[in-house]
Amino acid sequence: WQAQKYSIENKLDLSYSIPIFEASEIEPFQKNRTLKNRQLFRQFNSGKKRLEYFRYNKNIEASIDFDVWAKFFAICDLTQAYHALIWHNLRFYYNPFTTKLEPIVFDGHTESGPYQWFSKPYLGFYNERYSKVYLRQDFLIFQLFNQPDFLKKYRQYLKDFTEPYYLDTFFSRHGQEIKTLDSLLNMEYGQGKYDRSFLYSRANDIRKFLEDHQVDHSSFQYKIFEKSYSECKTRYPLEAVSINANRLVLQNENTLLLSNYFCEPIHVVAIGAHKTKPTHVLNPPLSLPAYDIHLQPPMVSLQAQKDDQYIFYKTASNSSWYRKKISKLPGDTTEYSISLDQITWDSTIFTIRKDTLWLPQGTYQIHGLQIFPEDKTVVLQAGCHLDLVEKGGLVIKGSLLMKGTKANPINVRSSETSNNGISVINPEKSADISWTVFDNLQPLETTGSWLTGGLTFYKTRLNMEDCQIINCQSEDALNIVSSKDISLSRVSFYNCREDALDVDFSEGIVQGCSFENIGGDAFDVSGSKIDVDDIKVSDIGDKAFSIGENSFLQMTQLVVEKATVGIAVKDGSEVTMDQVFLDQSEYAIAVYEKKDYYNGASLNITNLTLGKNVSEIGIEPGQVVTLDGRNLEVTHSKHYFSKILYANKEE
Repeated sequence: WQAQKYSIENKLDLSYSIPIFEASEIEPFQKNRTLKNRQLFRQFNSGKKRLEYFRYNKNIEASIDFDVWAKFFAICDLTQAYHALIWHNLRFYYNPFTTKLEPIVFDGHTESGPYQWFSKPYLGFYNERYSKVYLRQDFLIFQLFNQPDFLKKYRQYLKDFTEPYYLDTFFSRHGQEIKTLDSLLNMEYGQGKYDRSFLYSRANDIRKFLEDHQVDHSSFQYKIFEKSYSECKTRYPLEAVSINANRLVLQNENTLLLSNYFCEPIHVVAIGAHKTKPTHVLNPPLSLPAYDIHLQPPMVSLQAQKDDQYIFYKTASNSSWYRKKISKLPGDTTEYSISLDQITWDSTIFTIRKDTLWLPQGTYQIHGLQIFPEDKTVVLQAGCHLDLVEKGGLVIKGSLLMKGTKANPINVRSSETSNNGISVINPEKSADISWTVFDNLQPLETTGSWLTGGLTFYKTRLNMEDCQIINCQSEDALNIVSSKDISLSRVSFYNCREDALDVDFSEGIVQGCSFENIGGDAFDVSGSKIDVDDIKVSDIGDKAFSIGENSFLQMTQLVVEKATVGIAVKDGSEVTMDQVFLDQSEYAIAVYEKKDYYNGASLNITNLTLGKNVSEIGIEPGQVVTLDGRNLEVTHSKHYFSKILYANKEE
């Protein structure tokens, strides 16, 4: 936008003349929160490294989730929402479970758009005429078509999404929501009508093209036809397209990393804490070479004081001083470049039997991280005893089978605090675990994942029975994420420093489980649909049950003794409870708003027994609580519970 302003003021188009895309800094949303939160900061740095790879066409397969991006491209073709593909409209989600980038779709409206000059019927249409992409920012997206695995997925999704059945199903599922949104848009923009026929017509056109042109160009590759940027088009450097200055935070925050994106050499003459007061003059000045479009600019280091906030510099042809604020974000992320695609396991311990990696009964030490491929099932036989040492851990991308018995259980523990726990990351695969003890497991923290659970399941069909999870020092003892078929029966949690069971965006059953001596929340649920039965909870440092973010729970036979909050229901969640006993809690029940972008929560309770609690049922405005068919009145002001429960915690 600085370039746009300069162009208007000087009647000069800079769109193709300065490295706007190349100089742009990668930033997180909610920057201050990310910088303060150790987990988010690590994940951001991992994502930043992958986005740098994507920007410069390096290690693409390890950085990009081809399946999600192929869906995104195919839907953009169907809807002609190509505006979402302009580089500065792209937003990226770093998935810590896959360690890859996914698109967050933004500004996806239909227009003639910047990509119409390709004259393509769809993004994947290709012949030699379209073999060049004229700017690196356009090559950013088209480089994906140089990847055979992406091309295969894109081709399949394009076929699937243009079938009439797909659109019929979509409108059947979302018809009422579309009608509601359409009426709201008409209130602001006047009379109009959502045009369903456009998508059917568009799908039909794409299918006709696909009949005559295969989406396959394995013999071709997209290339960049780029400007040299050798001639300076601006009289002075724009703030955003000049010198980039970052601290080498990971190793030494007093070391700055500088790089030059201006068309002339730059001479750094001073640094300082205030924008109008250079404090430390450099003698001689530090020189950085002019920007070359064909090369990533070299990073030059400079020592600074912790309080220094600004760089002062001159250009080769101008004696005026310019300044640039030092970024709060780190300039180097080399530490976070490892990928979970790097499959490795100890062949002296695990035996291959066809499609199975087998571990027979016995005692083993697991040294270092073991990463198992998605086409193999990992089997731990009854009587296995594992000790995870020297950052030992298991990352399982296929199915997992751990079938201990009451007489001969499986034990997975760590005699050290530097282990990487167990992470099961296997879309469409299963984990079947029984009679297993998990002791002192830490979360995965070595590959850019930086997870929270000592035991983690992501997109897994999970069945866990008669297990113990004990002595947990991780943020979550057991974290289940985006898993649509889970069943936990008779699982006990004991002596956990922070949260015990954390279920996010999942569906299933939790029954016959117990929680004791938990420092944080015993059972934390977000965005999930869970049936809960026969749960015993005691000695809880925070909330026995924390239910939020549009969760739907049916709960019966709950016993809670000693907790800060027995049952917390918030943020659009809908909960029904029957046969509930709550004793010795500061707040037996609290129903409140934590995040104001959710609707009010509702709680319907029958057969409630209250022991000696400090406070019984607390209700904020906008929340609905029904006890034995009787509506209860509001008892506390808005945000009362957020202030007392989260005052000293990061959200």
